[in-house]
Amino acid sequence: MKKTFIILLLIFMGIHSYAQTDTIPKVNVKLNSVVVLGIMNPAVEFRVFKKGSVQIEAIGIFAPRNFLGTGYPCSMAVTYGEFRFYPKQVFKGFFCGVHTGWAVYRLNKNLLPIYGYLKDPNSIHVGQALIVGFIVGYNIILNKHWGLEISLGGGRQFSTYESYTPKADGTSAHRELNGSAEYLPTKGGILVNYRF
Repeated sequence: MKKTFIILLLIFMGIHSYAQTDTIPKVNVKLNSVVVLGIMNPAVEFRVFKKGSVQIEAIGIFAPRNFLGTGYPCSMAVTYGEFRFYPKQVFKGFFCGVHTGWAVYRLNKNLLPIYGYLKDPNSIHVGQALIVGFIVGYNIILNKHWGLEISLGGGRQFSTYESYTPKADGTSAHRELNGSAEYLPTKGGILVNYRF
């Protein structure tokens, strides 16, 4: 534990010293406001040129029995890589971008409105997905370091998964491997950010 803390501290100090080499911020650290719902969504955005940046983002959900009071399970881990273009200057005002991501999940598809027709509300889907999409948003500058980002992204998800229905005795009836592709909202929200 102590070694992990020291390594994270050194990484943060290295990023901070890199970011202090000129007047335009180089790093933007963010946390999505959905954290109040138990959804972790941190992100780090790095300036690569005056009007462009690269962002690394993660989403984590762990609700094995009841996601947001729906009665359906949802456990998911998603990582994204994203390129953003700012017409004015990096981290300021309007931006648009493209992203790709990878997800692993265990959930009930009734969580998504397009799957409300499922005949078996107890079925569980365990799988993985490739995500490609776009994002638009706006960065609001509050002061030298702090700001808010409002964004919405959408795209196409290509997934493979196995469906099964848990039985009362703890076993499950497995079905064959399935696949699907959907257009979905892929990411977004209101993020609190700190630039340095």
